[in-house]
Amino acid sequence: MADPRTSIVVATRNRADRLTRLLAALDAQAVPPGGIETVVVDDGSTDSTLAVLEQSDVRYVTGSQRGPGAARNAGWRAASGSIVLFTDDDCVPARDWAVEMVAALDREPGLEGIGGAVQPLHHGLVEDFAHVERLADHGRSHAGTVRYLVTANAGFRRAALERVGGFDESFARPAGEDVDLSERVRGTGGGLGLAPRALVRHEYRAGFGPLLRTYYRHGEARCQLRTRHASMGTGTAAQSALSPAAWSERYRRYEAVGGRRRAASYTALRVAASGAFVAGFTAARLREISS
Repeated sequence: MADPRTSIVVATRNRADRLTRLLAALDAQAVPPGGIETVVVDDGSTDSTLAVLEQSDVRYVTGSQRGPGAARNAGWRAASGSIVLFTDDDCVPARDWAVEMVAALDREPGLEGIGGAVQPLHHGLVEDFAHVERLADHGRSHAGTVRYLVTANAGFRRAALERVGGFDESFARPAGEDVDLSERVRGTGGGLGLAPRALVRHEYRAGFGPLLRTYYRHGEARCQLRTRHASMGTGTAAQSALSPAAWSERYRRYEAVGGRRRAASYTALRVAASGAFVAGFTAARLREISS
């Protein structure tokens, strides 16, 4: 049989229960034209992940334990498809997800990357805050241009991945590597777009601690990104984001989606999250200076 046109790539580590849930959703996927395969990269799991994979029909490879970027590179390089879709082990794609992603790329031959919709799998104060903050959403400019895609729900043409060398493996923690990839694809002339009908539900981590750790990692990643991409620099943009006008606009957004009580809670969470982001950025900057 000919190689499938579409490959789904998932990197995983020590999340056997979530991976089982994801594989069930992928097994139920409608098949896009040209066929489909799933490639899972087990990046050094010590739980029952290997047993889950051995009992499934998916292809799996062993990662190098050098972070999500390296694991995803191992996945797409082992895959056969000319279209590579990425999702995460804490996600649940809708049945027609792959079909919608491929259709969106087929409608727009000039696009080299596509991002689908990301909605929360569960609801709660922290989960809803993370969603309102677009913590796992794609980046857009004020003009509506798609700046970057997040791998919870993204697809790229294989040719684009090969052209830029895939993910930068120096991003050793799960933050920033997908933004960096998107910037490099755009920098070589590749357009990015959105497929709003291609839905993935994402399991945001519940709890205050996991939220702060996520923002801390994002701060570290932003420090790394700013040295690689002029558009990701700090300074004026950061000052604007922290201005009273920006906070007022954010509060109005919170109030519109959750009412006054939620808006007050979200604002308190944003204050704490902003502090964690700055702490992560500062720590990474100090390491940068001392190295």
